[in-house]
Amino acid sequence: MRVTKTVREYIQKEVTARMEKRYADEAAEAKRQRDLYEQIEAEALKTAAEAYEICVKDKIAAYKAEDFLHIGNGYGEGIKLRHDYRGGALTLTHDCEMASVLSWRQRMRDEAKEKCEEIIVTLELGGTKAELMQMLAEI
Repeated sequence: MRVTKTVREYIQKEVTARMEKRYADEAAEAKRQRDLYEQIEAEALKTAAEAYEICVKDKIAAYKAEDFLHIGNGYGEGIKLRHDYRGGALTLTHDCEMASVLSWRQRMRDEAKEKCEEIIVTLELGGTKAELMQMLAEI
């Protein structure tokens, strides 16, 4: 069977749809981990900002610098908590590892690409529509 552009696109669409179902659990776990990370980071930043403000106010009072130092609103004036710029003080240790659940998209894409190429080669070498449907069903 000759694989045209239309057939290739159909194969890619079908393989990707089936792969997404296979990776649904990993996607849900990755979302849970990222949401938890963001929640912890937000709470930590809020706590740090409150402690920072208290410390700065105490230091301003201790040095009797109220006439020229003050805490601004954080938007272009006054002292800012530097981690608000997401300097990366918190990281998930497995965020960059390919085996991590957080890398499920890349692994799914790689597997789908490999499977598509395998199917296309089989069809180019004389496969039929029935064989195509069987290979898609096996995913």
